Amino acid sequence: MSFADYLDDPLQQQMHAYWRRKCAGRTMPRRSDIDPVEIPRLLPNILISERIVTDGVERWRYRLSGTAVVAAFGQDPTGHFLDELVSGDYRDFIAGIHHTVCSERRALFCESEYLSQRGARMVAKRLLLPVSTDGETVDQIISLLVFRFASQRPMVIALDRTEGTTRHIGPILADA
Repeated sequence: MSFADYLDDPLQQQMHAYWRRKCAGRTMPRRSDIDPVEIPRLLPNILISERIVTDGVERWRYRLSGTAVVAAFGQDPTGHFLDELVSGDYRDFIAGIHHTVCSERRALFCESEYLSQRGARMVAKRLLLPVSTDGETVDQIISLLVFRFASQRPMVIALDRTEGTTRHIGPILADA
């Protein structure tokens, strides 16, 4: 199964194709190559995270959150560090997939299933795409998140209460 086969949502397929075009033969595009005006339909589902390294410690700060992401998470993570919003296994999972994209310099797909305290189920499919300021080092990741709800009523993922309620599939790395 190829990496593209995992991208079964049209928004993720469109984002991945756009990102690949912007690579223009390079490993990844520069951040300046990405123009939001070219992808207006995707913006509600985009989450941009920025790699910050201080004294050898890597942290991820959210620079931008689309409206669909904010609605699903019940809060706007923009301006916050990952470790300020979540803890435990869930924090380690999200930090781990970011670190993998950063070190491998490749796109990554994964899926998380959330279960609310009332038994409602939601699936978040993530496509993480590396970008670089200097063309070599990954310093930002553009994620496209798609949410699927098991019931008619969308649920909100309480990010600070995910411990023990989440199951992850993947991560799957794009071919080199």
